[in-house]
Amino acid sequence: MHPQPFATAVEKSGVRFGAVGAEGAQGPQIGGVHGALVLIDEVEAGLHPWVQQLLMLHLQELDLCRDLQIIATSHSPVVLESVPSGAVRIGRDTGAGEFPTHAAAFRKFGQIQNFVFVLDGDARDADVRRKIRRNADTDVPVLYLPGRESPEAWIWRTLPGCAEREAEKLGIDPGELAQRMAQVDAVYASAGGPRSETAKEKLNELSQRMRRETADICRLVGRLEAKRDDSDIQPLVEELEAALQAWRSR
Repeated sequence: MHPQPFATAVEKSGVRFGAVGAEGAQGPQIGGVHGALVLIDEVEAGLHPWVQQLLMLHLQELDLCRDLQIIATSHSPVVLESVPSGAVRIGRDTGAGEFPTHAAAFRKFGQIQNFVFVLDGDARDADVRRKIRRNADTDVPVLYLPGRESPEAWIWRTLPGCAEREAEKLGIDPGELAQRMAQVDAVYASAGGPRSETAKEKLNELSQRMRRETADICRLVGRLEAKRDDSDIQPLVEELEAALQAWRSR
């Protein structure tokens, strides 16, 4: 099913904005536009690869002749190959299953040497590392967050001990923390769904009860644990340091 063309043009602070669907990019919708920012969603939608190439050439001509800035989204390698590599920005889904695809894209545009892939601990048993390195065509660093569970589950498991050792830095009273964690555990004791999602919901609930931001708690726990030689985050710390040193020495 083809997306419906969508076109708008508004005047705001002297700047003209335009947005069109893939079909509109082929028709007159932008042919008469001058000096505008044009946004095209999924520019390749419904087009044969050969037609995609022609369309990209046409858009580049319009860009030059009509003083346009054209931003297009695409999943098509044909579209990516039709524009200069410096004009490409890669958006990344952070799911582990998407990492091999990202590795191939970074390699294609000569950026793979600038990346370190860090996967969640619960992806440790998957075949993702081999696929990433195969698509990268190099021994790119593929590291794992601590534990064999989701990051939120690791934080939940690590937080009580961290609070006992670093109560002042965390700003959390260990006794109060234990009480609130027990309350949240009781609420989610019979919860269904994936364990990783339950851990995430529990941590968010705890953060609200503690009037803290979840991300702040996670960052602080990670930093404090990284300073402990016997923490299970140490392998990640050491591997990151080694990857950084290798990158700097190139």
